[in-house]
Amino acid sequence: MQNTIPSSKIGRQCSRNSQASTCECPYWSGKEKSCTLVKEGLFLPTKAHLIAYCTSPHFSSCDHFQRLAPQPEPPPLDTPVTNRRRSIRVPQHSIFRFSVIGGQEHPAIKRQEESYTLDISRQGLCFTSRRRITPDTVVLFSVEEENEFGLGKGQGRVVWSRGLGNTGLFGCGVEILG
Repeated sequence: MQNTIPSSKIGRQCSRNSQASTCECPYWSGKEKSCTLVKEGLFLPTKAHLIAYCTSPHFSSCDHFQRLAPQPEPPPLDTPVTNRRRSIRVPQHSIFRFSVIGGQEHPAIKRQEESYTLDISRQGLCFTSRRRITPDTVVLFSVEEENEFGLGKGQGRVVWSRGLGNTGLFGCGVEILG
């Protein structure tokens, strides 16, 4: 039987007054001290892994979560797509470096990743990633090449992330913050 987690629980972030159970991975069984996603083999997470992923609001960055958690179904191809862009997007393939950062409660910067942009606009950009980044995740980024919007370094919020065909890559849309 496959574990089904309410979508309202997946991706929920902790607030200062929330209970600990809403701040951890929905697939972590604290009672059994095991990950319910891992069905084959033996997975004994280290204490550092438990703190960083299983019992924190950053569980969606866990490799096991990214590989094994069921992903939401994309909308059917015949569903009309609404263009929510507020400005024209300009195709541009530039070196793009980013780090996933936490909110006010967890300001630590995680590892820096290198990728490339697909397009840039005045309010946002689209880039590729080797992993799916959960919407509402805040990233610190830098764009290497010059562009007509003067976008170099900044901070943004991931608004969508979806697979790019059979490439193993994900396209991520980012709204530039402040």
